[in-house]
Amino acid sequence: MTLQEVKEILEAQVIIAPQDPNLELKMACGCDLMSDVLAFTKEDSLLLTGLTNLQVVRTAEMANIKAVVFVRGKEPDREAIALAMSKNIPVLVTDLPMYEACGRLYQRGLPGCSETDEGSCAPMAAETCQEKSFTIVGRDFTNAGEVSSKVKKILQEAGVSPKVIRRAIISAYEAEMNVVCHARRGILTLSVTPEVLRIKVADEGKGSKISRWPCGKDTPRPRRRFGRWVSAPAWGCRHPEKFR
Repeated sequence: MTLQEVKEILEAQVIIAPQDPNLELKMACGCDLMSDVLAFTKEDSLLLTGLTNLQVVRTAEMANIKAVVFVRGKEPDREAIALAMSKNIPVLVTDLPMYEACGRLYQRGLPGCSETDEGSCAPMAAETCQEKSFTIVGRDFTNAGEVSSKVKKILQEAGVSPKVIRRAIISAYEAEMNVVCHARRGILTLSVTPEVLRIKVADEGKGSKISRWPCGKDTPRPRRRFGRWVSAPAWGCRHPEKFR
């Protein structure tokens, strides 16, 4: 389905037009919880949401979402519009509520993310070796996501496969947001070789009030799962991504 068709079906207003007038969308997701968007959406998706802040656009950038539709007549703030324009993310607004907007698109043939196979993750294929560190400032919500955006650009320039980049950046972004929300400051270190991609985050702060659990194969895990990292700091465990 094209974005133009989405506009007509939802009777939407275009806030930021796509560079490609025939932009194709493979699937759609309706969600107001950005951690779920990171965890369950797939590339080339359309995101429908009632949230209008800056982090919606950041999340769309990290998850390679092609376009965003704001429902219930909500319009994004100036900062969100400016960021979306800089990242070439089309933005639409519809007066329809979330349930009806998603229902119309599904009825017209646009599938949900759970119905589409994303495929296996390709080898890294990085062309260079490099290591770089970035400072993350706690409570700086205006610039939250900037470090992950820079890391994404570095990986793209290094020739890392898009599927690997998406998985790595989602993890980096969630870690960065944890630092912004809960720590005074942090350092994200990116290491890239043709064989290995490593992202390490260290922070300074009071720490989480959640009890730290031992990490082992018999350790019980929480029933609810949020995002890609699945409360890794709370468990005191490492959750390495397998890219091959």
